Amino acid sequence: MNLFRRFPLALGLVFSLTSALRALEISDAQIKKGIVLVTVTPVEEDSTRPWLKEQGNPQTRLGLVLSGKRILVLESDIRLAALIEVRKHSSVHPVTARLVRADREVDLAIITVEGDFFGDLAPLPFAPDAQPGAALQSVHIDGLFRVQRSAVTLAELETDSATGVTAFPIGDFSSIEPFPQGGLLVQDGKLAGFIHDRSNSKKLGFLFPSLLHSFEQQAAGTYKGFASIGFEYESLIDPALRKHYTVPETSKGPLVTRVLPGTSAFGQLQKGDVITAIDGIALDERGLFDAGVSGKQRLDLLFFSRRGRIRLPGEVLNLSVLRAGKPVAVAMTLKANEKTAVRVPALRVTESSYVVEGGLVFLELSSTYLLAAYGANYASVAPELAYLAQSKHLRTEPGDDTIVVLSRLYPDDSNLGYEQVQGAVVKKAADIPIHNLKHFRSIIEKEKGSKFLKLELSAGRVIYLDSQNRSAINKRIRERYGIPADARIIGEDT
Repeated sequence: MNLFRRFPLALGLVFSLTSALRALEISDAQIKKGIVLVTVTPVEEDSTRPWLKEQGNPQTRLGLVLSGKRILVLESDIRLAALIEVRKHSSVHPVTARLVRADREVDLAIITVEGDFFGDLAPLPFAPDAQPGAALQSVHIDGLFRVQRSAVTLAELETDSATGVTAFPIGDFSSIEPFPQGGLLVQDGKLAGFIHDRSNSKKLGFLFPSLLHSFEQQAAGTYKGFASIGFEYESLIDPALRKHYTVPETSKGPLVTRVLPGTSAFGQLQKGDVITAIDGIALDERGLFDAGVSGKQRLDLLFFSRRGRIRLPGEVLNLSVLRAGKPVAVAMTLKANEKTAVRVPALRVTESSYVVEGGLVFLELSSTYLLAAYGANYASVAPELAYLAQSKHLRTEPGDDTIVVLSRLYPDDSNLGYEQVQGAVVKKAADIPIHNLKHFRSIIEKEKGSKFLKLELSAGRVIYLDSQNRSAINKRIRERYGIPADARIIGEDT
């Protein structure tokens, strides 16, 4: 009898629990109001002839609606944009957007649209950062704003870098379906992630709400950017290596192998340091720390965030370090990347510097130049340049030195016989070691009165350009080949 009396109560509890779970879900209508589709029409520079530009193929990406009539997108999606258009679920007509804030270090940007565009849109609430093993829903939105969901699991935490200098946390999950336009992760009716890496449909990376929220808040007020720790490290498991750096058997921690200028670590850490703890959190020989339910995690995460809170430039972290076998306390003030660490850039830009002299085109070495000039197999086609791009990618001391390359030759009577020098590194001009393209151009200008301009290239090659008649030669070549100017140095009024 008691069983039958309790059954309606139990059934009611089941219905209540089901209703509560549904209430925690986020509806398709909410998702449509919280996102837009952003179509970007890029203008792409010819990496071997930077004065030439052409329209690229329009790409459509997902954007997140923010408060204050703002839209969050990936910076890499709008970097080369000549035109940004936004479309919402309730209209087939796109409207033009403008850029408000961009941070290449964390690959995030904010755009906005004027007028009453946001009237029927509403931001999605942010969830707390999920932990490995958490059950999430991946949300795919197509060009017709149709919503498709799949149950996924947060596999692990990692760090990613848009510039190679600032490392930020990402979550990974497995997916059978690709997300070419981007997508969302949701949990308990809230936004749990914004898909960042769309390159591999089997393993996708997403940005956590804490990063998105911090960027949104900063962009609405005083913008500090994000902490760039700026050092590289390796495991210190090898007994011989430990002995070399006089590390006691009882001490643990990874070995610092390089410190980058313009970052938090520069002037604070040294090559050969062993970091044993960060803010009292012990590290093991591989540079991992115990993150509780998240398991072992890389030390990079401690510099960028802690317990879901993003650390900002100006905060101080206390590091326990072994230096030459002796304990040293380091109070590291976090700072944003000052953009002085990269010598050979890997990111495509809207404009780059060039010098054209005597029909020879001189550029600064970059990964985009290598791809454009030699294709995906540039490592085998241009091994010297590929080696320099890899080994000289980052600086270890402050400076603005770059690698100047003789990119191509425009045939003229003044440069006969120099057809085979393309792809060479320019070492010296007028017996002066070249610092960068701006320095190279200044040497050319100083040599105006000379009979010849002597250039020393890699592999010991030496060439001579006519300096006395350079004005007439350069004018002839500009007119013949449609080159607008002899030089363009970015950051300088030319």
